[in-house]
Amino acid sequence: MSFFGDEMDYEFIVWWSILLGVMALLIFVYWYWCIWRKNEVIRRVIRNARTQCDENEGVFNELLCE
Repeated sequence: MSFFGDEMDYEFIVWWSILLGVMALLIFVYWYWCIWRKNEVIRRVIRNARTQCDENEGVFNELLCE
């Protein structure tokens, strides 16, 4: 019995290929939405806070704008 000889083996390879493709797609979507977008939001908040450093006064200004 050859690995590539039977039709069942081809179905097995096709189903595993589809499954791995879907898993790779889910990992990419998770990385994009949960990691990259989150970092972009953090960068935007820091950028906005730095532009407001001249206007802020007090402890918040001293902590953020060093």
